[in-house]
Formats: sequence, structure tokens, C-alpha cells
Amino acid sequence: MDSTSTGRNVEDVARGAAVSMTPREREIADMAADGMTIEEIGARTRLAPRTVGTVLYRVLPRLGVTTRRALRPALDRLDAVNTPTSRVR
Repeated sequence: MDSTSTGRNVEDVARGAAVSMTPREREIADMAADGMTIEEIGARTRLAPRTVGTVLYRVLPRLGVTTRRALRPALDRLDAVNTPTSRVR
């Protein structure tokens, strides 16, 4: 069983288990996943580029990824796990 640098089980991360982000962290992660640079994200959110970089530095390991390229699939998996499915009766 593999684990991330945070000691979390990779399967847990893939399922979105215990991954939490603030709305601001998610906003920044989404923008980074969409290809925006740290400077562009900073300008849009009115945060210093260093702050944006720090947020990404904290969020990527929580999602079990190490690159921006892997960020969008990780966010999509998180959404899929956290989106309630409707039951058909």
C-alpha cells in the first residue's frame, strides 16, 4: 500500500477521503489547475504571489499530487466523491 508524503493512503486520497480545503484554497487550486500562473492568480484574488504559492504548496500534498498537471484530475476525483448521487425510487 503506497502512501503520500503526508503519510496518507493513496487510495484514500483518490477517493477524496478526509481532504478538506477552504473555499479560498479551492478557488486557488481551480485557477492553478486551469493553467493560470501564480502571478495571474495573485492579481485575480488580490493576494501576494508568495501567498498563492504557499497555498498551492499546502494543497497539492493534501490531494496526493506533486505537479500542477495532476491537479485537475485530483480535483475532479474529489468532486466526484463529494457530490451526492441521487437515488432513484
